[in-house]
Amino acid sequence: MSGPVTTTCNQRRILREAEGLLELATLFDDQFGLDQAQRTVLADLCLKTLDRVSTRGRRRLRVLYLGGQAHRLAERYRLAIADLLAAWELDPTNLHTCLALGWCHKRLGEMDLAVRALQNGLTIDSRCGILHFNLACYMSLAGQSRMAIIHLARAIELDGNFRRLAMTEADFDAIREEPGFRELAMAVA
Repeated sequence: MSGPVTTTCNQRRILREAEGLLELATLFDDQFGLDQAQRTVLADLCLKTLDRVSTRGRRRLRVLYLGGQAHRLAERYRLAIADLLAAWELDPTNLHTCLALGWCHKRLGEMDLAVRALQNGLTIDSRCGILHFNLACYMSLAGQSRMAIIHLARAIELDGNFRRLAMTEADFDAIREEPGFRELAMAVA
């Protein structure tokens, strides 16, 4: 992505505008989420906004990350992965990039790559509950029930709210009858 060069202050403002468009697209997902067509319109507006940002220096990372998130929001997972991998190369310490990469790979049915993305995240922060929870989901889908239960237990240990989420998460349907899963479900929070 490249566009006309503007002042540093304007560049920051444009990046905030792009971030705002992504936030707007997902702000009320819990109750009043937008339909996919509306989300795609906002994602495309974000990408057009990012075209106005110079990708020289430190801004390149932010533009790539936001572009990846916009493509992810628009369900263009291959494009999202390309931008997110480029962002990961520039900053291999960003947990959000790991989560987004895993999310995209899952939607493409690439469970081994989804698992690898989250394992990379755990090397950065092994105490991140959402990484363990999502890794448990992906491992369950990949048929790795034992490891899925281990990571789910760790997620619940870090944040008890994951127990409630696990009870309704369809990704765990394959392991729901496993003894370890049932023990987690029945344990007192």
